Amino acid sequence: MIRIKNLYKSFNGNAVLRGLNLDIHKGELLVIAGRSGSGKSVLLKHIIGLFKPNSGEILIDDHDMTKLYGRAYYEVLKSFGIIFQGGALFDSMTVRENVGFYIHEHKMRGGKKFPLSDIDRIVEEALVSVGLEGTADLYPSSLSGGMQKRAAIARSVIYQPKYLLYDEPTTGLDPITAMTIADLILKKHRKLQGTTIVVSHDIYTMINIADKIALHEDGVIKVQGTPDEFMKQDHPSIKAFNKVIGGNIENIRERKQ
Repeated sequence: MIRIKNLYKSFNGNAVLRGLNLDIHKGELLVIAGRSGSGKSVLLKHIIGLFKPNSGEILIDDHDMTKLYGRAYYEVLKSFGIIFQGGALFDSMTVRENVGFYIHEHKMRGGKKFPLSDIDRIVEEALVSVGLEGTADLYPSSLSGGMQKRAAIARSVIYQPKYLLYDEPTTGLDPITAMTIADLILKKHRKLQGTTIVVSHDIYTMINIADKIALHEDGVIKVQGTPDEFMKQDHPSIKAFNKVIGGNIENIRERKQ
């Protein structure tokens, strides 16, 4: 479980997080929604310890990430996989080397020792699972934006982390590719049976994959609930989301298999 308590963060006097509180339960797929520039990605970087708050707590299975450094911090960080907005693949490495990077460096998978002799097989399986078979020896520059995001997902899920974090995974993609990535996120969440956090302002992603949606605005979580509960709230930003979908959540909902 992730528990965020009374989190504050300012940059050069500009308050981005203003006493934010949020609980993310084990096995949950949470979408953090909000306008661009509202601080959603800043919150994500606090969760994995890239940023330290001015005050507050971030409890990851009772370990406070705000107070961890060195070896203790990296031990908790091993529980996370993160897919950054641009994919963040290593340009000088092939897709095979990118996807197998964590296992090659740490010789660990799912928290257990993993033999290096099996890396190629596991990488190929990971690529097939995201629809990228036949790309192992290509470099990221040869891939489309959607393919790069799928490769980034394969790289993060291959070592079976307990927590998966996605930062605007569908930004910059055409609608069909965005839908494919959203469906892939849901598929991987179910397979790993872990906890997933997705930062997004993509209404399709929110409605079709989330167990819960939390609205991040003015440095706090203003509203949260299941997609149906969320879209019924009387809040200006949620009214704007409803306007996009014509006021009917079923207009964009797919049946979750």
